[in-house]
Amino acid sequence: MAGLQDEQNHTNMATESDDEVEKISLGVRTKFQVCLNGAHNLDCGKNEGKVTKHFRPVNNEQGPKNLGVKPYFGSGRHGKCGNAVNKSVPDGKMTLIVDDTRFVVERNKFDSRPNTMLARMFSPSTDYGQKNDKGEFVVAQGVSSNVFKSILDYYSVGIIHCPPTVPIQELREACDYLLIPFNATVIKCHNLRDLLHEFSNDGAREQFRKYLEIDIVPLMVQAAKMGRRECHVVILTNDDVVEWDEEYPPSTGEEDTQIIYSSDLNGFFKYFENRDVAKEVLKERGLKKIRLGNE
Repeated sequence: MAGLQDEQNHTNMATESDDEVEKISLGVRTKFQVCLNGAHNLDCGKNEGKVTKHFRPVNNEQGPKNLGVKPYFGSGRHGKCGNAVNKSVPDGKMTLIVDDTRFVVERNKFDSRPNTMLARMFSPSTDYGQKNDKGEFVVAQGVSSNVFKSILDYYSVGIIHCPPTVPIQELREACDYLLIPFNATVIKCHNLRDLLHEFSNDGAREQFRKYLEIDIVPLMVQAAKMGRRECHVVILTNDDVVEWDEEYPPSTGEEDTQIIYSSDLNGFFKYFENRDVAKEVLKERGLKKIRLGNE
């Protein structure tokens, strides 16, 4: 009889409800105490700040094994504890992968700059972003994580601070790729020399396009109407005077030279950087065999 009574006591102890064996303290930090047999002993949950949890044996085994037990989270007061290991992104956020680095951002972060590429990709009306098997977006391929981290500031404060270790040209290429304006209002950089060089190239490109339409294209059209396949243009200052010496006539071909009197355009071509920019613009317009020089 004594043996039967002990067995019943053991059975009653093993089948108590989870609510009775789960005890929680309102301490600052919660700790877990584990009872591996699915039952509790007299010391369970006595220590302040601890919550008793049970590991129930698998396959009706009488004793626990390291590889044969599973954590049991009841549906009682602490049924939500199982969500603690869930690393999914919270609602309203998304994960971007750039240069093998993850950035968790708000879904509406890019709405303030609708003309940029990221805003167009994640716009509710378009939604061009493609997710991987983990629900993450791989974007801005070719852009380093350091540069992208700085670019994210543009959507928050409207300013991009170029990191000291990043060349300004790399930041420029990333801004062009992501359709972010590259100007003195947006870009801040400690290296003023390289920053001003980029601004000068932008200014030279815009200025030469105006010179091209106003001064150079009309001469090209005039030469084309005469059946010529090339145009030789000489740019002089407003005060220059050309006198042909009868004893030293111009060499063959120079008699067809077109002359532009413009001190501004003449000064523009004094810098070889501007000549390189002008050549790029002419190539963009489809011209070939371009030769620019300064005499």
